[in-house]
Amino acid sequence: MAATLAQLKHLLDTQGENSQIFSLGNGASLLIWEDRGRIYGPFFGEDSEGMLWVPQALSSAKAFQDFRQSGQWNAGGDRLWIAPEFPFFTKERAHFNESYTVQDSLDPGHYHFLPSSDGRLVFSAQLSAQLYEHQFTQKSFTMTRSLEVCENPLRFCKDLASLMMRIDYCGYTHAIDLTDTSPEFPMELEIWNLCQVRAGGTFLIPYLGDQFEYVDYYAPSMGKVLSVHPGVASIHVASAAEHKVGAKAFQTFGRVGYLLPCGDGVWQLLIRNYYNNPSDPYIKDPSDRPGENGCSLFVYMNDTRGDGFAELESTGETFCAPEKCSSHLDLNHWFFRGSLADLQPIAKRLLNVDIMQEGLL
Repeated sequence: MAATLAQLKHLLDTQGENSQIFSLGNGASLLIWEDRGRIYGPFFGEDSEGMLWVPQALSSAKAFQDFRQSGQWNAGGDRLWIAPEFPFFTKERAHFNESYTVQDSLDPGHYHFLPSSDGRLVFSAQLSAQLYEHQFTQKSFTMTRSLEVCENPLRFCKDLASLMMRIDYCGYTHAIDLTDTSPEFPMELEIWNLCQVRAGGTFLIPYLGDQFEYVDYYAPSMGKVLSVHPGVASIHVASAAEHKVGAKAFQTFGRVGYLLPCGDGVWQLLIRNYYNNPSDPYIKDPSDRPGENGCSLFVYMNDTRGDGFAELESTGETFCAPEKCSSHLDLNHWFFRGSLADLQPIAKRLLNVDIMQEGLL
């Protein structure tokens, strides 16, 4: 069982960790852990579980204390990193897994809440990072993030008006500003968002054209977790192996879905509206294939048995000092909860995907 809003808030409070509940309306809310800049939820009530993944390390005081003392970084939820992955997260590109390093100055990064009077929740961090196998040795940044309520994108769809009355909806916009505060050491950068979700669901990636072009970063995915249908690729989050699938910007259009069964005939559908510009290089290339760029969307999963999760990743525009020293990114998250039949027309309108088609789920 994943932690509920009440359980997670109580744990953080009793462990001396500051957090805030951010209301999304309609009885739904997010929980933001200040220091680590993690977003959890959305929770449809205090005793409900969120779609975003909460690790077992946050399930009890003892587990939390062990997690904190061990120096582990993976606290789940929705988080921000900085791309490219090399040279920020790997000491030796040729030994990617063995030398993978999450620097404390990047994650948790030590965020702090900022005053806001316009209904947004704002938090910021001063970040720094050592560079590995690079001509420069150090970079520094400012990352400022804000959350605000995102209206139902189907509120003007007249033929779904009655359906909207019987399903649950909430949404948020995650606005991110990254500023390079060390422009004297110029390099290409991107905002990198990673949103961890509970395992057991299916990602839906609409695509254009006759074939779905993708990149495998780890174990081969086709026929294992990835299946391709006309107009949509589906990725099933159930695997004992590690997978990461990158989707090319030129044939996707900035929306992706994640459909999760929640028991008792209830399903949740997350649709993310993300930045997708095929003219950008998108510099997150595989460790063993430098220069294989162009992917604007990524789905990652580890061994999803036990306390496993999946990760929905996307990046912002590529920018470089001195021509440009900052970047802004807006990510819209739309959450719908109801029966599979009720979610079908929603997925059709927003993704052009028929979730009832045979073999998709």
